[in-house]
Amino acid sequence: MEYEVWFLAATASIAGQHGIDSSAAAPPDAESIRNAKGWLSKQMPPGRPYRPTLLQSSLTAILDLDAARAAPSFEKLWRDVISLLTAVGG
Repeated sequence: MEYEVWFLAATASIAGQHGIDSSAAAPPDAESIRNAKGWLSKQMPPGRPYRPTLLQSSLTAILDLDAARAAPSFEKLWRDVISLLTAVGG
């Protein structure tokens, strides 16, 4: 599983940002996509592929966390973080 799958699940929040096509739409089952980095590259202008080292942190900063929960792996992370915070009284 790639970290970028979470970007796919929340495509609406990153569309139009950092070169990603403004009409990009989330695939129905983001976690079924293999090569999520390649999928993101296809949403960018020709000759300007997605580069994790340049874009991952910027896209993470604008990622809609609620939308990312559509990805089961992100939803699991969400539940685990809530559980940890609850356990320590947060």
